[in-house]
Amino acid sequence: MEPSVVRSLSGWGRFPVETCRLYRPEKRRALAEILASRGEPSFIARGLGRSYGDAALNAGAGVISLTRLNRLLAFDPATGVLDCEAGTSLEEILHHFLPRGYFPPVTPGTKFVTLGGAIAHDVHGKNHHRVGTISNFVLDFRLLTPEGELLTCSREQNPQVFWATIGGTGLTGLIVSARIRLKPVETAYLRVDYRRARNVEEAVAALSESDHLYEHSVAWIDCLARGKALGRSVLMRANHAGKTDVPARLGDPLAPRRAA
Repeated sequence: MEPSVVRSLSGWGRFPVETCRLYRPEKRRALAEILASRGEPSFIARGLGRSYGDAALNAGAGVISLTRLNRLLAFDPATGVLDCEAGTSLEEILHHFLPRGYFPPVTPGTKFVTLGGAIAHDVHGKNHHRVGTISNFVLDFRLLTPEGELLTCSREQNPQVFWATIGGTGLTGLIVSARIRLKPVETAYLRVDYRRARNVEEAVAALSESDHLYEHSVAWIDCLARGKALGRSVLMRANHAGKTDVPARLGDPLAPRRAA
């Protein structure tokens, strides 16, 4: 069985910090061995630790990191369906598939999250108003239950477990792998429009009027403003850029230049 180490762990907010016994298996069969060992009072799954609060903490008990289970299993370019292990990060998906013209259909506030964690929290992105959460693009996943049973879960197969696991924060078992539909894109760029809003009423009105025109939208709000300026914001609204939108001087539109 995979050995454990005692570690102080936290979430993205760095609070709370809990002492846990951390397991980092590299193979699928090790997951079942860890659960079957009954070596800890309980276990919780952990990805890259970007959840707020204590979602992936288990004080005095077992935490199973899935980051080493990050293999890409299959990809169908005709449908954009990717089959990969749950520890695969959105960064890794971008690295391998953006140059091929595919983009994660939903991205939260960071690319440093695992696919399993994204499913477990049913994350949304700046395109929530258009496409909803990541569950809309998950075809199925394999779930290892606490009893050691490996279930294939989808809308048709074990649907109750499927919906209990999506947004279930890891409490139904360990997501081992999943199939998700990626979004085809022509470039790695976005066309972004900016607008200032003098207050919260103006910001909400502007978003309501224009959200149908933009796939991505967000308002950065000045939380210190008061009075008539309460909720003043900078609105950022964007659509994926097409090939003709990207100047030739930038080179390959699917391989953006990195900042020096």
